[in-house]
Amino acid sequence: MLNEPTPSAPTQRGRILGVLIEAHGEWVPGPHIFRLAAQYSARIHELRKLGFRIENKTAKVDGQRHSWFRLVRNQPQEPSQPAVQQPLFAAREG
Repeated sequence: MLNEPTPSAPTQRGRILGVLIEAHGEWVPGPHIFRLAAQYSARIHELRKLGFRIENKTAKVDGQRHSWFRLVRNQPQEPSQPAVQQPLFAAREG
């Protein structure tokens, strides 16, 4: 089972999360992330499975593909309407 990472954790996943948190929602250049973990894609996948919303984008710059990542803070959700309870068994006629 995956352990909950913390920004100060000495794991690759923790270091990536720390950089994304410190960016405060701004885009972090790919090379910044790549230096933190050889298998950065697997670490980002793990963070996403833990519930972190991490976006990525790519663009061609001078003929080379560049990547950026950012941590998206959860937006406040509107209160959900209470579910209407349905009877467990429908009433039978007759």
